[in-house]
Amino acid sequence: KVCCTFSFTGGYTGSYQDSATFQKYALKYASSDGVMFFVSAKNFYAENISFINLWGYEERNYPQALTVKTTKDKAAFYNCRLYSYQDTWYTMDGSGNRLYAKDCLIEGNVDFIYGSGDVLFDKCRINIIKNDLPTEEAGWIVAPAHSGTQWGYVFKDCLLTSEKAGDSIFLGRAWHNAPQTVFINLELDDKIVLRDKGWDSHFGAAIPVIFADWHTHYSDGTLVDISKRNNWYWYNNGGDIVQGYAKQYITDEEAAKYTFKNIIPASDGWRPDLYTERLPAPAVTISGNQLIWQAIPFAICYEIRKNGELAGFTTEMSYTISDLNARYQVLAVNEWGGRGQLSDYATGLGKAQAGQASLIATEYYDLTGRRILPDQFAGYRRLVLCKTLWSDGKVRVEKQIR
Repeated sequence: KVCCTFSFTGGYTGSYQDSATFQKYALKYASSDGVMFFVSAKNFYAENISFINLWGYEERNYPQALTVKTTKDKAAFYNCRLYSYQDTWYTMDGSGNRLYAKDCLIEGNVDFIYGSGDVLFDKCRINIIKNDLPTEEAGWIVAPAHSGTQWGYVFKDCLLTSEKAGDSIFLGRAWHNAPQTVFINLELDDKIVLRDKGWDSHFGAAIPVIFADWHTHYSDGTLVDISKRNNWYWYNNGGDIVQGYAKQYITDEEAAKYTFKNIIPASDGWRPDLYTERLPAPAVTISGNQLIWQAIPFAICYEIRKNGELAGFTTEMSYTISDLNARYQVLAVNEWGGRGQLSDYATGLGKAQAGQASLIATEYYDLTGRRILPDQFAGYRRLVLCKTLWSDGKVRVEKQIR
């Protein structure tokens, strides 16, 4: 469940010579770097948050519409969603910085993951979106500019999806310095058309160190033919053409080295994977006006839900309730603030009978799984997925025509 969303009207972070157009789309709440959400601190952690730059999300057009920029070491994201079109996520500057992203959705079309750092994308979904303009180009996932990094971008056990069938894409292209990107065990959905060469030969001012993928496959397990992957790159340097070669294949033995343990902890033993561990759900009962449960190991506190909404926190194994007709649930919070599995509804009052459950929340998604915000429904005429959460704990999903 997404518990928080950052989205701002406008979101265009480039520049226009036409002042009227610039005023219409200028980012209203950006930092001085022209980014919607700017992280300039070490040890940053985000969980269950959607970051949406509405220029990219709604207009689906160039140029830059940066959503998140992370600049320092030890940034971690779990179950977050980042939406834009061009330049969605600028990972970080400089060498020695690490970023860990697990179970996240990152959406865009043009160089939408770019920058530097040793970054592990763990079981993330990468979603390609397109517009219908005649100037539309192929998509590029990454545009790295690595400098002084050991691993670069590592996508491990990720899913690559596309909004439209048949649109061909590149895995990426080189931007600056010494780019490094590896896709390990990448799964493609049936709409993706990945170009045979995999990587674009020319873009910025860099020759990659390694642009490679290993065990890229479709959902049925069929391996993608990577025999034609590109290894030659060039750029223009003041009128002189600079050419070079990059490593485009890795062996099984090399692929086995791209692990969390090797990429992220480094000398200080940083373990953001522990942030994302879900503590088990408490077994909650009701006695009088008290919710009661047994302690969950490693929990620092407990979150109480009333009819699906936050009701409070406690460090005890009990909680006084004021409404005996409400439906209560409890989850444990780990020592890093990570939220655990949500309990069943508290027993003791009896669960709602069929036909008596009340509606708690309704969410809408398009057929690619993109959340449709309430203010986007004006003029929306297409098939959507409607997800409803009920007080008896049931979740229903059905197709609707809007």
